[in-house]
Amino acid sequence: MDGGSRRESVATEAIAFVRAHTAGDGADRDLCELAGELLLGSELFARLWAEHPVRNRPFGTTRFAHPQLGELTLDYEMLALPDPGQWLVVHTAADDSARTALDLLSTLAAAC
Repeated sequence: MDGGSRRESVATEAIAFVRAHTAGDGADRDLCELAGELLLGSELFARLWAEHPVRNRPFGTTRFAHPQLGELTLDYEMLALPDPGQWLVVHTAADDSARTALDLLSTLAAAC
């Protein structure tokens, strides 16, 4: 997958999550305002938003671009908390290279 399509894939997942949390009675007001700003300021966001992706996936894999460690692939799991709209998101290393990178990151953080 090239950089552009990977970027769009990650953006689609993020937008689907935002759409899921800006709908209905439990809509997050701040998230709604952010979505409105992004609709006006980002062609990519506006185009993907118009496709109406909705996902409330409680688990999956995501990629982060860390400035020192490069790309990290992490698994995540979302746990609903008792207060409506609050979630605990836990990330874990998806593979050995991510585990090594996270170990290095914890070493760098301890040195600060």
